[in-house]
Amino acid sequence: DIHELIAEALDLLGSHSAFSKIKLVKQFNQRLPRIADLGLSHIIINTLRNAMDAMPAGGSLCIAAAVTDTVEIKITDTGSGIKEELKEKIFEPFFTTKDKDKGSGLGLAICNEIINRYEGKITVESSAGKGSCFTVSIPKKHLENV
Repeated sequence: DIHELIAEALDLLGSHSAFSKIKLVKQFNQRLPRIADLGLSHIIINTLRNAMDAMPAGGSLCIAAAVTDTVEIKITDTGSGIKEELKEKIFEPFFTTKDKDKGSGLGLAICNEIINRYEGKITVESSAGKGSCFTVSIPKKHLENV
């Protein structure tokens, strides 16, 4: 289920040294359904890793999930944020705000491709210096176990 995908992503990233400096908040206000992964774990891992990278000195990371007719996952951090003029570019292949040895610029582009394949969307709310909130929404019908 979605809880398991998120837990696996957090376990995978938990050994990262930056993770020990981050306060983690999980908000799941309902029982979440079993779903087929179909790339959702990649999206969660990549978005969490980006949030961690934006908070090298530590901070707060909130991951929330809810289901209606869509599966919605929100990942909010208190990191460095994203400048307004870069918000649309971050989903383009090979665009990165990170140092060359820290990122290829493919992570969010691949996430966006996976999400588009299932008629979903990824949005970002952010201000430089004030953190970011990424929201992934995918219609539940595409993720239900077959």
